[in-house]
Amino acid sequence: MDEKTTKTVGIDIGGTSIKMGLVTERGEVLATSKVSTGALDSDGAFAKVCEGVHALAEQGGIDTGELDAIGLDVPGVVLEDGTLTMAPNITLDLAGLTTTLCEAYPQASLAVLNDANAAALGEAWLGSGNARGGTVMVTLGTGVGAGVVIGGNVIAGAHGAAGEIGHLNVEPEETETCNCGCRGCLEQYASARGLIRLYREECEADGAEPVAIAHATDALAVFEAARGGNAQAVRACERLGRYLARALAAVAVTVDPDAFVVGGGMSGGWDTFGRACLAHYREVAVSACKDTPIRPASLGNDAGFLGAARRALLSL
Repeated sequence: MDEKTTKTVGIDIGGTSIKMGLVTERGEVLATSKVSTGALDSDGAFAKVCEGVHALAEQGGIDTGELDAIGLDVPGVVLEDGTLTMAPNITLDLAGLTTTLCEAYPQASLAVLNDANAAALGEAWLGSGNARGGTVMVTLGTGVGAGVVIGGNVIAGAHGAAGEIGHLNVEPEETETCNCGCRGCLEQYASARGLIRLYREECEADGAEPVAIAHATDALAVFEAARGGNAQAVRACERLGRYLARALAAVAVTVDPDAFVVGGGMSGGWDTFGRACLAHYREVAVSACKDTPIRPASLGNDAGFLGAARRALLSL
């Protein structure tokens, strides 16, 4: 592998958009782009992804034939062979998409991984994690997941479910069902929808009128309300922080990482729930892990495509 010329595209598939980056093996980002997505289960949708890759290459000043690898991350459980076994928050024909990419770019190797694992690999490589030690990157957004990176390698697990902490039970008394079919999952409280649910519960308990919420995942409205001193929003954010801390304490005694990194779209509200998370974590974590740092991610929305690119580079 020629370290001076190796180029890869990292493709980060989210619930509402795809973020792409043209990246060198040294982590230099040559170009980025973002395209809106709906269901990714048709030839037309797959073609749109390829159009994005072509536009990205053009923006970066290269021909697509010069691409050495493509990394693709998706919001779901992915086996080592690239098989998608669970994706509760997106409509995706992964086999169809990967076949299309392989046919369009036959010279480029293709690597597929879970989106939280990609974000973790990106943060461990270039961000707030520890590339030589252990990093658990938690992604809070439409769903909740985590990626575990040990010694620079992503741990996927026997069934591809390593890091799926969004479906870790943190509330045994829960009566509502999560998208995965279980009850009491972290994702029911720490995702964008989860926070809005907590906020509405607090408003109902107080007989208060909720602030305007534009859509089902408009967590920003709750964060802004909390920053403005809205009591119900403040309590909802604190509850989110405590649920997250409970999950991290369980992960700590399983993985014992050097650091936890909190990212994803919801991490922009760290100032509203981070203090509660840190305080409760120290209350519930075992003594050996109480001082494990929990810090916000530093790569923002670039973590996913950078991690996908890194995984593709490591596969060469």
